[in-house]
Amino acid sequence: MLAAPYFLPPPFGPPVPAPRRRKGLLIALAAGAVALVLLAIGTTAVVGPKLFRQVSATTTPTASPTVAPPIAKPVSATQYQQLLHDIDEDLGPKVTALGAATRMAGVNDAARLVQEAILAEISKLRDIHPPVNVRTANGHLIDGLTTLNNDVVGIISGTEVAVSCGGATALSILTSGTGATTVRQVAQELATADPNQAYVAGGFLPAAVAQQARQLANSAIIKKASPSGANQLKVENQSSNDAVISGAAAGSTTASFTYYVRAGKTATLSGIPNGDFAIYSTTGQDWDAAAKTFTRNCGYARPSDPLTFAATRSQYTIWTITITSPGSANPTLAANFPT
Repeated sequence: MLAAPYFLPPPFGPPVPAPRRRKGLLIALAAGAVALVLLAIGTTAVVGPKLFRQVSATTTPTASPTVAPPIAKPVSATQYQQLLHDIDEDLGPKVTALGAATRMAGVNDAARLVQEAILAEISKLRDIHPPVNVRTANGHLIDGLTTLNNDVVGIISGTEVAVSCGGATALSILTSGTGATTVRQVAQELATADPNQAYVAGGFLPAAVAQQARQLANSAIIKKASPSGANQLKVENQSSNDAVISGAAAGSTTASFTYYVRAGKTATLSGIPNGDFAIYSTTGQDWDAAAKTFTRNCGYARPSDPLTFAATRSQYTIWTITITSPGSANPTLAANFPT
């Protein structure tokens, strides 16, 4: 088998001539090593001085006018059931849209719409005086929706069980949390609270969705490089999450090649053509092949400079990248990754 020498780009020196043929031996040395570096940028809030108005000792503060609380509107059994139906009609499509989101920014946008709708429905339930048999259950429903809203806030802020990068994880968090459990219990309570009226509620909430853990095989090719290329990219994934590596030609937003490297594994992609390529790394859990993203605990990173690959008839380039830690869970960075 022909041994292929390595190629070092300038200023490391000129190409090295091919070695003599040695039967049964292939030598491939790394042309360089690139470590993915995650930069955390903090934001500092600057608070200006407060302005105070001097008040003389003889000044008497003016009392604020007393505002009477709104009077709850009495509703009939039919009207209350219609309100419960309207809640399902409003929240149902928004919860479905949350589960269908495919990117971090999409998850956050969909979750905020769910949050706004929940708060609006809570306000409606507080502004009414329901039939006597369901007044206690109505209070429990308000409590359940309030807790459900807290779960949605956790999805947006990333403080729940896992950072939600895709709708599958967000829907699992929403439907498996304390708020969802409470709402389901209240739905049962409303169904039996009045012997003359079986109220129907909570239909907007699907059954609890389990967390998924989908993976590809180590070295699985997601987007194949040029079949005529002779260069290679070796990735050592030392992080605790799987990784997907993409290379895009300098200035392009379209990936020229993409492949999968499992946590703690090493994988080498061959067939990379000559040229300068920006290398992108996405790490996380639960790979959604259709959306081409991890749905949980995702991180994004890229080296600052493109890598140069060059091969001739007698030499080729191998770059080695080592992933030591997850990247940044940044929606803006995620949105700019090539596909």
